[in-house]
Amino acid sequence: MPRAYSLVTGGAGFLGSHICDALVHKRERVCVIDNLSTGNIDNIKHLMDNPLFRFVNKSIVEDSTIEGLIKECDIIYHFAATVGVKLVYEQPLTTILNNIRSSEFVLEMASQYGKRTLIASSSEVYGNRRGSVRRKLREDDDIHIPHGKRWCYATTKALSEHLAKAYHAENNAAIVICRLFNIVGPRQTGTFGMVLPRFVEWAVNGSPIKVYGNGKQRRCFCSVRDAVDAIVKLADLQSASGHTFNIGSDKSISITQLAMKVKRITNSASDIVYIPYQETYGPDATDVLDRVPDISKIRKFIDFEPSQDIDSIIRDITDHYLAHNARKDRR
Repeated sequence: MPRAYSLVTGGAGFLGSHICDALVHKRERVCVIDNLSTGNIDNIKHLMDNPLFRFVNKSIVEDSTIEGLIKECDIIYHFAATVGVKLVYEQPLTTILNNIRSSEFVLEMASQYGKRTLIASSSEVYGNRRGSVRRKLREDDDIHIPHGKRWCYATTKALSEHLAKAYHAENNAAIVICRLFNIVGPRQTGTFGMVLPRFVEWAVNGSPIKVYGNGKQRRCFCSVRDAVDAIVKLADLQSASGHTFNIGSDKSISITQLAMKVKRITNSASDIVYIPYQETYGPDATDVLDRVPDISKIRKFIDFEPSQDIDSIIRDITDHYLAHNARKDRR
């Protein structure tokens, strides 16, 4: 029986590269298309000599290339996107065009050639709606995305979801949508505004740990290992077609508590400093006070339960950061 052949768009990125690892570990064939605009070749370098793995260094919106790859594959993991709060604020036009065009290409051709597709969406689509231990965010909640530059990314993800649902409704396309809540772990970079790798980098280097806002914002952090396991299972599950799933942990922590944990676990002498959110992102910038997912739906489909707590996640990220720096020093 021939091995399954997966196409991973954005597969040189943090999440995409971990998906590639999981699929190759299952002895499946994998092709990555990534233009390395936010991905990193180091994330997949260890796979380059594996006969099951192929890398195409091109933009996903080069339709002739992506069409040929989609024709060949059995399943698509669509993770190509412009991401990160910092990058979104700095390049809103690039964010909108890249994310919408890439989803449009992938979904149109996946539908045309009958390819099962898993679409990576984001908790950002919930906008500024507050979650809490009493009111967790459900997949069937109404979506209300605010105005403002920060929310252009959320809008692109919401539109990608609508496109996916439309192809499923009208063309019976096999689509699964995953709304990801702060997936974190080794290989994630703080370059584009991801909070946990930035905290670790600052703490390890003895730099001030910068908390934007008052630090009372609450977030839930899920290990990339747990998230990827769920993503691959959902992609293979026929009954998941047409459904949207929250993927993340439902255990929240304040950003100040997170900074304190990072400082303790890394044995850092760094100070924790507070910077007004608007001072960094502009006078119209808004942050979300709390965002906690309801994960009861995914639990019913694949018996999902995050296995790593925040302390072990911080240790994993710290170990990876130190090892990566040691390799750079030896070059």
